[in-house]
Amino acid sequence: MHIAKRLLWGIITAALLVAAVAPPVFAQTPEPQDFPDTGYTVSGPFLSYYQTMPDPFVMLGHPISDAEVDPINGRTVQYFQRGRLELDPDAPAGQQVRFGNLGELQYTSGAPLAEVRNSGPTCRSFSTGHNVCYGFLQFYEAYQGDRYFGNPISEVELVNGRMVQYFENVRLEWRGEVVNGRHVGLSDMGRFYYDLIHGPSARLLRPQKDDAVVGSPTSLRLRAFVRHSLLPANEKQTLYVVVQDQRLRPVRNASVSVSITLPDGSRQSYRPPSTDADGISVFTVQVGATDVKQIVTIDVTATLPQLGLEQKTSTWFRIWW
Repeated sequence: MHIAKRLLWGIITAALLVAAVAPPVFAQTPEPQDFPDTGYTVSGPFLSYYQTMPDPFVMLGHPISDAEVDPINGRTVQYFQRGRLELDPDAPAGQQVRFGNLGELQYTSGAPLAEVRNSGPTCRSFSTGHNVCYGFLQFYEAYQGDRYFGNPISEVELVNGRMVQYFENVRLEWRGEVVNGRHVGLSDMGRFYYDLIHGPSARLLRPQKDDAVVGSPTSLRLRAFVRHSLLPANEKQTLYVVVQDQRLRPVRNASVSVSITLPDGSRQSYRPPSTDADGISVFTVQVGATDVKQIVTIDVTATLPQLGLEQKTSTWFRIWW
C-alpha cells in the first residue's frame, strides 16, 4: 500500500515538473489559403478572421486582390467580392481585423424608395434613425450584422431595378429572380469599390502562379443591370451585360440573348451584340405603352457555344411617371 502511494506521488511530481518547464503553447496561425477561382491568397490575421465568420463565402466571397496599403487611411487592406477587410495594429488584441466601411464610402442619397413597409413587429429600429425589416432583418441577424455589417444608413431603395439597403460596411439586396434559394444577399461592394479605385481591369491582370491553369474559361459569371430603375412608358431602356470567367476575367465574344417580359405577359426576344474586350455588351430597346407601376422583367443568357458554357440571370425595372 505504501509502495503504491509513493509511486502515485512520484507520477504526480514528475507531471508537475514537466508542466513547469514545458514551453507555452500558442494558437497557430493557419496556413495561407489559395483561392483558385480568382488566383489570390489569404493569410495571417485576415485568414484567421475569414475562417471565424459564420459563412465567409456568403459574407465576403473570394479575394479579388492581394493585401495592400490603402492610400487613404494607411491601413493594410484586402479586397473580397463583397467587402474589404482592414488591419488596425493599434486596436486591442483580437479586434485588429474588421470590415471596411464600404457601404458609407459608396452610398449616395437620392435613389427612389422601394414600396415596402418600414415599420411594424417584423422591423428593428437602429440609432441611425433607420429600420431593418422582413427578409433583410432575418439575414442581418442570421449573419451577426451588428458585428460585421454595421448600422443601416438608408431605407430600402431602388437601385438599377433592385431593392437594396445600405449599411455602414455593406449593402443588402433583394434578389426576386431567385426561385429556390435565398432572396436576400450581399452586393459586390468590394468589387465595386476596388474597380472605382484601381480601374475595372486591375484585379484581372495578376499573373497566375501556374501558367498551365490560365486558358479557356471553364465557367461563366453573368451580371445584367439597367440604366433606369424607373422608366416612363414609351421611352428607351439601356441594358448592360457583363460576362466574366471563373477568375473574374472579362470574356470576349460571348453570345448574348435577351427576353423581355411585359406586364401583360407578352415576351419579346432580342440578340444584343456579343461581348467586347471588356466582357461587356450594351443594348438599348424601346419600351412601349405600359401602365404605371408595372414591372418589366429581363431574362439574359450568355453562352460560349464552342466551349459548351452557358449562364443565365435576370433583372427588372418599373414603369413610372
